[in-house]
Amino acid sequence: MMRKMVTGLATLALVMAVADTASAFGFKKKKSCCCQPTTCCETSCCETTCCQPQTCYQEVEKTVMVPKWVTETKKIKCTENKWETRTKEVTCYKTVSEKQERSCDYTVMVPEKRVKKVKYTVCKPVWEEKKETYTVMVPHKEKRTGTRKVCKTVKETVMKTVCEDQGHWEEKCECTQVCDPCNPCCPKTKCCTKKVWCPKVVKKQVPCTVCKQIMVDEPYEYTCTVCKPEKRTRTVKCCKMVSEEKTKDCHYTVCVPVKKTRKYYVTVCKQVPYKKQVNYKVCVPVTVEKEIQVKKCIMVEKKIKCKVAVPVCEPTCDGCSSCQTCG
Repeated sequence: MMRKMVTGLATLALVMAVADTASAFGFKKKKSCCCQPTTCCETSCCETTCCQPQTCYQEVEKTVMVPKWVTETKKIKCTENKWETRTKEVTCYKTVSEKQERSCDYTVMVPEKRVKKVKYTVCKPVWEEKKETYTVMVPHKEKRTGTRKVCKTVKETVMKTVCEDQGHWEEKCECTQVCDPCNPCCPKTKCCTKKVWCPKVVKKQVPCTVCKQIMVDEPYEYTCTVCKPEKRTRTVKCCKMVSEEKTKDCHYTVCVPVKKTRKYYVTVCKQVPYKKQVNYKVCVPVTVEKEIQVKKCIMVEKKIKCKVAVPVCEPTCDGCSSCQTCG
């Protein structure tokens, strides 16, 4: 952005310089004037004749200011962080073990034997005889009639399709090459006639007797054993339980609570404070002076050559020729 502004200012300065040069030579746009006598024209001719302005270009050397970037060293002050070691006193704690004596009460259960009278009931068996009626199953044999399935074989005539060969014999002549032992290079052809069977299969229906299995119901008699109920009487002994109350001494043990005291030692840890010097680092801001390289835009003089428009008056009359004053 800075470079664009500097370039624009330089261009503006060049344009203004060119405009000032044109004004110094007395150029005015589109304006007719009566000219002064020139060296090439006579006085009488120029008094009444008006000249026409013409433009000539002349090369002129000019000095302009142009931007230039230069690098220079500059001292600045900045803040930097610096680590600094400091010492402080802190309170620390260490663990110290200590034995202490303590006592506690506890209860123990002591066994103690005792005796007491206990009543109990016993069942005494008493046997007695009595008659009872009971039922028994007595087996008896009986004849019964039943029906059963019997498999019988029955002959049956059925028609069956068979294939019959109704062919005939034919004689065929076959020729084979036989190697001659006298001349192995020239085999001989030997022809022989043989009979060949020419088959002709014909299907036809023929009767055929087959055996067929069928199931038939057949009556038969069989003997079976059947149990029938029968009532009988017998004398049996029955046991009857009679309850009876008795007394006995019962020995038992009970646990009686007894209080006791015992001593014991425990180890107690205590925190003991002590002072300690410790080092720690802190970040301290420090102002320092540094040299840095910076770029700076400066305006320098530069000589350039440019063409400048110069106005020229050229009078036109009958007795004078046109004159040129352009360089």
